[in-house]
Amino acid sequence: MRLLQYDQLLNNCLMDLLTGTHMKFLIESMTGSSIKRLESFDGLSQQQKQTRIDWIVDELKSNGVLPQDSSVDSRLFVMRSADQVFEVMWRLVSHDIWFVWERAEYLQHEDEDILCQVPFKWTPEPIPEKPKAKKPKKSLLTGFGPGAVIEEQSESQDEIEIEETEPFSRFPNADYVKKFKKKKVKYDDYPSPEECIMEMVNYQLKVFILELGFITCSQLLLTRH
Repeated sequence: MRLLQYDQLLNNCLMDLLTGTHMKFLIESMTGSSIKRLESFDGLSQQQKQTRIDWIVDELKSNGVLPQDSSVDSRLFVMRSADQVFEVMWRLVSHDIWFVWERAEYLQHEDEDILCQVPFKWTPEPIPEKPKAKKPKKSLLTGFGPGAVIEEQSESQDEIEIEETEPFSRFPNADYVKKFKKKKVKYDDYPSPEECIMEMVNYQLKVFILELGFITCSQLLLTRH
């Protein structure tokens, strides 16, 4: 799904991930930023591919997609080791599952006006570059008389302007969306991805049953086909 916005599709994750620009666009959709050094994997040597996998892992860690203590054997990954590739892909899928689980109650809200307050999007806003502090103009009278006072005030004003910059949110209004979450837990204490999926599916089944009225298990199974 993440590659649809780039008009790309993986028919075989194990074989296609390291061809063309599939990996480049997948990482961009996860982090919201572009790795300028990363382009197509076509025509690269094994060593060059390994180097780029290391870049990718660092980028995912710095953006909070992969845990800091996670490790990837880039050599085995480039060799298309099923264990390595699927382990990384599962971590990326888990990241998306938790992302949806955080917003599940909001996305399932019955009030359309509330539901339309914050558009759902997977890709975070790119991190803006830090503003460069303005260098105060040096006066020939630095340290003497009223000139020193003016310079100190100018430096203080520059510092205030930088400090008053509004905090940047990679997902605007994320706090508003998450406040609908009934379970208030820290990120480190989130349920497993499997548990999150079951919780969301069970909720949808309950809603489905309530809409149809009481139905038997066999009837429910028939409606799923």
